[in-house]
Amino acid sequence: MPRLIPDDLSVVPQVDPRLWAAIGAKTALVCRQAQSTAERRNALRAAGGPLEFVEHLIGAGVPADVGRRLTFDDREFWQDIYDSMGQPRFCVKSSAQVGKSIMLFYGLATLAHLYFYQGVGIWHGLYLPTREMVQVFSKGRLSPILRRVGQITGVRCGEVGSETDEGKRLAEMLPQGDEEETVKVRDSYNFKRIGRSYIYMAWMQGMLKDALPLDVVWFDEVRLMEPGQIDRVEKRVTGSKYGFIGYTSTAGMPGDAIDVRWEASDQRHFHHFCYCPDGVELNKEWPHCVFERKNPATPRDRWFLACPRCHKEIDDRGYGRWVVHKPNTGLYPGFNPHQLMTQQPLWRIMEQWNRPGRNTTDFFNQVLGLEHLDPESTPLTRPILWACVNEDLIWARPGDVRRTCMGIDQMGGNNYYVIAERTRDGTRRIVHVEIVWHADPFRRAAELMREYDVSVCCVEGLPNYNDAMRFANEFPGRVFIVSYKEIRDADLEWGDRQVDPEKRRKVSLDARTRFTVLIDYTKMLDGLATNWRERRVEVPHPAALRQDVYNDQGELVPCSIAQDVYFDHLRRIARRKTVERKIAEGLEVSEETGIEKHYWVKLAKAPGDSARAASILGASSDPHFAFADALCWAAWTRLTSSRGSAVGGAFGLDPWEME
Repeated sequence: MPRLIPDDLSVVPQVDPRLWAAIGAKTALVCRQAQSTAERRNALRAAGGPLEFVEHLIGAGVPADVGRRLTFDDREFWQDIYDSMGQPRFCVKSSAQVGKSIMLFYGLATLAHLYFYQGVGIWHGLYLPTREMVQVFSKGRLSPILRRVGQITGVRCGEVGSETDEGKRLAEMLPQGDEEETVKVRDSYNFKRIGRSYIYMAWMQGMLKDALPLDVVWFDEVRLMEPGQIDRVEKRVTGSKYGFIGYTSTAGMPGDAIDVRWEASDQRHFHHFCYCPDGVELNKEWPHCVFERKNPATPRDRWFLACPRCHKEIDDRGYGRWVVHKPNTGLYPGFNPHQLMTQQPLWRIMEQWNRPGRNTTDFFNQVLGLEHLDPESTPLTRPILWACVNEDLIWARPGDVRRTCMGIDQMGGNNYYVIAERTRDGTRRIVHVEIVWHADPFRRAAELMREYDVSVCCVEGLPNYNDAMRFANEFPGRVFIVSYKEIRDADLEWGDRQVDPEKRRKVSLDARTRFTVLIDYTKMLDGLATNWRERRVEVPHPAALRQDVYNDQGELVPCSIAQDVYFDHLRRIARRKTVERKIAEGLEVSEETGIEKHYWVKLAKAPGDSARAASILGASSDPHFAFADALCWAAWTRLTSSRGSAVGGAFGLDPWEME
């Protein structure tokens, strides 16, 4: 490197000596800055844990994602949360607008840096519910933070360009499909690099659930994910010696995916200091912790927070401590921050609470950080199911019934069956339910078709497409392959009168069928719920049907299959309201359109239950019987139609006219 100042100033007498003095001062400043940077980087390398590392970054002036400096001022409660990120597993169930996403972004950078300083590179997967969230998080929020962190630490941080050799090599590791599928996959994922580590940003409906072994998996907004999909992604770290898993989410419904992970944690709640020995949990006391002043200085000063027992005013909402509520059974740290711990103006919170027509579920989830269940959210409650029990009925044996319908929820080597018949008064009578574990579970499906004289059967095409197709072709006109699609003016569309064009056929004759049905997923579950709530279904006493089943440990044990599994699964589907969001032209962040919709979610356990009624291998999170029953309902709708029924569709006759 050339010297900036010559040893002998006499060789350049024409230059003003004051200029050399200025150059010397600037050089000294550069040297001091370089020394300061080196000291800071050495301090970062010596950081003992995540909290210490982040505090060094805060001292260097790292930004939050909206341009503010990151700080713990007025949010000291985050320090314990950051400090727990070094645990093999941890959970944050929070309200909205408390800094959860910032913690996630810096958590990604922190873990990768701490491993980097140990000479280790990790494979890190960040999973988000939707593709849109991946795009917004990647470019609009995470990338600027990583760039600044890299400037401070001197470690390479940022995106991996898709056109670089490194980007192409990483893209080749992703699952490959046809050209259209491959483009979708590469558009859906974003790659980041931090030192020797790589971060894959993926969305849960994508194809990366079953690919790529990982060392770290982080799920954000777990409440919007299906429990079964999370189970699959968690297996990505089973082969790693690190095996870190983090769960962060706004609170959702009781029994949903984040609630189940929270239940397994040590459940650390924030207790504000008051005159009570244990303090007060303000979010759990809502709205009894809100009081009104007699003579407020302004309308905005009308309300204040106080302990409802000792009436101590909580003037410093960040003043308190985390208390572990499950010290003996919690498997990992779990934290529950909420807006009553922040400086969010109380009048704004009260304005939301007092707003006419408020969404109470959203308020509890997004302001208080608590689960909430609207009575209409889980339409299939225990009283509704038991109201459909007819104790005069018995479970059917092979040969007892004719012209039935069947729904199959298929998994890998594990199928769920629900069989029903149509009564003369038009109700759906459940005659048999069963779970099968076998290398070829469709062998049993064929047996059930014959034993219970099934006229209409609906089975999803995935995940075992070829097996489902062979089964459908074994019973032409009676087995329909289901796929899901939003249908504007109908619930479902039977495809047995549609012929597939020759140019679109890609599989052999034994692996395709013209007997298909398109079903609107939301309307199907709406119809199932209506079927039960209006008591247009009846079932024998559920405790009377027993089957030997495999439990989670792989042991074969006797079980009341209908009472402990079938009824349990029916209670584990719930409706959520959502406001449609779209990214407007020229914007990077989505905005609400004001259009309300509802969608169905799967619960990992039934609301109000401390645990599932039975431990069933392969059914730890997904309520498979609920979907088998929904497909049975779809088949039943065809069976009950006098024109276009299963029998009528094939022979032009009504099922009852043939008797």
